[in-house]
Amino acid sequence: MEYDVIILGGGPAGTAAASKLSAAGISTLLIEKNKHPREKTCAGILTQKTISFLEENIGVLKMEQIISSNQVTIRYKRNNIGQFTVQAPFVFVERDVFDNKLLNVCQNSGTCIMEGVAATKIIPDENKIILSNKQTLTYKYLIAADGIFSQTRKQIGLPNMPAAFCIQDTFERDTCPISLQHLQELQLNFGEIELGYSWIVPYPKHIIVGTGAFTDSVEYCSLLEKHTKLCNHIGLTNIAKRRGAFVPIGGFEYQKNHLYNNIVMVGDAAGLANPLTGEGIYHALLSGIYAATAYLLDSHNLRETYLSFLQPILEQLTEQKSLLSKFYSPLLLENIFFQLKDCPEFLSALCDDVVSLETRDYKSLIMELQQLLR
Repeated sequence: MEYDVIILGGGPAGTAAASKLSAAGISTLLIEKNKHPREKTCAGILTQKTISFLEENIGVLKMEQIISSNQVTIRYKRNNIGQFTVQAPFVFVERDVFDNKLLNVCQNSGTCIMEGVAATKIIPDENKIILSNKQTLTYKYLIAADGIFSQTRKQIGLPNMPAAFCIQDTFERDTCPISLQHLQELQLNFGEIELGYSWIVPYPKHIIVGTGAFTDSVEYCSLLEKHTKLCNHIGLTNIAKRRGAFVPIGGFEYQKNHLYNNIVMVGDAAGLANPLTGEGIYHALLSGIYAATAYLLDSHNLRETYLSFLQPILEQLTEQKSLLSKFYSPLLLENIFFQLKDCPEFLSALCDDVVSLETRDYKSLIMELQQLLR
């Protein structure tokens, strides 16, 4: 069986690409090795730029019991710095529900979907995929949205990308201390993780506590120890559902180096997470739409066209990665939080402009902070 486009992976990147292609009448098959709704280790924080992008390109996703908040609580080394109000609210989505909603959009647009089956072998010279059920498929174009440990990357000869690591616990609300049972805002803790931070995210029935270090030289035992101490500090000593996950922090430049113009990678498979914060959903959606648009505009030059769309994002991510040690400098963080804690409007504007909306970049933020704190 032959399709114009086969997409490997049913996360935000793959479903975004599939929805746009199918809506344009392109015969598209999406293959997802798991069955939705599937578990995904992710804080599930949607920034305002992500919400706007979804509304403009995918449509409004109606999800029950979503929590959104304009409030952010900051801690430095577990000491409370204070709470500030942002203009662009953060929206918290459970990834199993969110990804399943995106998959439903694909189905409604006409995408053929195969769940619970994996691509075990890709033969790029023959445009063939062999599946775990022994079925062989033929494609004209392949979009790889198969995650940070992409089988596609390996089978077309690309190296593994550098990866950060995070640990995440899920606690049922009714098992949490009273102070967390009614939590509605995002909480962030800085200063204890070298080149990283911790987060507490509220959901209707549970609380997520996560810790991430955004370097490929993570000391896992140390990260786990600090994460456990944070959980204990806020009174979460009961047994939780604990999972770990890797986060791409680069490797996007490799895509220029493989031999196949009819194969492109999107989302985590392309290394498109923010290397300073770990945010990945926005760039996953963006890259999926870019890949589909590139196909619709100039399928014969798919990779070249796709990379031309992606180039500003790649430059942005490269710059962000180069700023990692400056962004998480203990001296800078301590000065920011203790000298600027009485300026909540300033902190709010920074969060809105840099993180939620990306109307300004991290480099200018760091330069401004360094000048203010001299």
